[in-house]
Amino acid sequence: MMRKAIHKVCVAAAACALALVGSAVSAQQINVNVGASQQPFNRGVFGTNADIGPYISEGYGAAYNANLALLNNTSYRGAAGGFWAESYDWRTRDKVTGPLQLPGGGTAHGQTTLELMRNARDSGNSNLILTVNSHGLGTWDGVNNVVIYNDTSTATLTQLASDWVRYTNHIVQTYRQGDTITDPEDLRILNSLSWGGPDFRDDLLLAPGEAPVPKVTYWEIGNEVNHRDDGDTGDAYRARYHAITTAMTAIDNSIKVGPNVTGQYQSGTGSAKDYLKALLKPVSNQWERVDFVSYHPYDNEVNKVDDTNHAGVSSALKNLWTRQDSMRQWAKDQINQNLNTGWDQLWNPKYYPGRASVELLATEWNPSTYSNAYTLRQWNALGIVETAMNMAQNGLSASNFWLWPANIYDGEKIPQYKAMEALSKYGGDTLVSSYQSPNGNSNARLYITQDSETGTITVWGMNMLFGDPGDQAITLTLSLNNLGIDPGQITLMRLADTTGPTTLFSSGTGTWQNWTSNVDWITTDMTGMGLQSFDFTINPAELQLLVIHPMAVPEPGTMGLVLGGMALMALKRRRGR
Repeated sequence: MMRKAIHKVCVAAAACALALVGSAVSAQQINVNVGASQQPFNRGVFGTNADIGPYISEGYGAAYNANLALLNNTSYRGAAGGFWAESYDWRTRDKVTGPLQLPGGGTAHGQTTLELMRNARDSGNSNLILTVNSHGLGTWDGVNNVVIYNDTSTATLTQLASDWVRYTNHIVQTYRQGDTITDPEDLRILNSLSWGGPDFRDDLLLAPGEAPVPKVTYWEIGNEVNHRDDGDTGDAYRARYHAITTAMTAIDNSIKVGPNVTGQYQSGTGSAKDYLKALLKPVSNQWERVDFVSYHPYDNEVNKVDDTNHAGVSSALKNLWTRQDSMRQWAKDQINQNLNTGWDQLWNPKYYPGRASVELLATEWNPSTYSNAYTLRQWNALGIVETAMNMAQNGLSASNFWLWPANIYDGEKIPQYKAMEALSKYGGDTLVSSYQSPNGNSNARLYITQDSETGTITVWGMNMLFGDPGDQAITLTLSLNNLGIDPGQITLMRLADTTGPTTLFSSGTGTWQNWTSNVDWITTDMTGMGLQSFDFTINPAELQLLVIHPMAVPEPGTMGLVLGGMALMALKRRRGR
């Protein structure tokens, strides 16, 4: 049963003034029947990428551990996702540049496949996605910063990939350290591994009594395969793809395989469209096995806007959903056009008994980019939530943020990290409601999610105005009914600038190597408030959550700052209701 006690929110005039910038726009009435609006989604859309670089020994362990903490039954792409995948030899655990020689002596290595599998297990069995090398092996030319390939044979790549599947899905599942192994193929693979190094775990098998690790289901065949400058073609890729996936599925037919391409619209020879067409079309009435298509929908629109153009910065954020829709639809169109059938139809019974569609994965994305000032700004935090909700609503199997949500140098939890942390903790697995422009207000976003296991309901609100003087807070009048839970603890969380008014450029101080964020969570206990009619007020440039826990489930800890325990007028009970 829902509590009906009136909860007075604004306890002091000073507290009220903290929450409102200018005056709020008129309330927008939104009625939500929580129990009747349930769209399950895959929590893999809240995923991240793993970097195989030797950051642990470089002193970046804080960033590594912070990023691992985001994995919570989500998805985890590795081991060499990105550029390095196309020269990666998983047997050595290092990318082609080799281990890092530390200034004080010693050597630092990258992560092993077994360690990635352990990470997936220890984070609620997050879904590990591995990217297969479809290009070749070689050496690193540090002068010209290029890979010098010395073996690009299909036979080598096929053996490398099929051995990887056998290792993850058979050897690791079958044996433990100290076991006597007599199978010659298993021995050959284990003997080929070179994971030594005192700076990192170098064991090849799980220890006796150690909890099992999940098998690896999703395997990308190459990384951005159309983004190469070696004269490769779609038809040549198809031939390699056929050999590699045939060998991989012979080891474990339950795995899922698919290509990876860039996410922007492209046409012509050597383009993403050309590669997908070559792979998806029937040849001699035979189709390749394609369980999914993965693409990289980077959105760089805000990087084209001058920092002085605050209206343009806000507009780039407001239009992010539309651009993501366009890139996703482009990927779906390639499948529909080249398979000559509907998106959700069973199109190849020979390879797909019982499978009704080709899945979509967005295995790299970032609302701005991963190497400029927006990485540290509030803009990226709002953009991350907007993109993740788009992926959830549109049924992607996984989407993986690129790269390092926490500051790589010192592990500081910058705004984008805090947004991803909120998605991991409170994003749930069910979309209740989604409003890109609630009641016509294009500056507002409103999403309501629920966790099907705990029952926790989270209301997500964003105000995409820049935060200039004169920009107004937005008040949405909400009515939540048929919750399906008896509300217990209720917490209001605002991601805001703790040093002054929040803007889309709110960030922090210091250098990349020693950064202090000015953006943090401001939390207020709202337990006992009525939910049948209340005002939800969102300040410009802020991300706001109302987390509603069931009576029997306590709050799993607070995030950020609690300012004197006072409610800040971001949320108030309407009079007369």
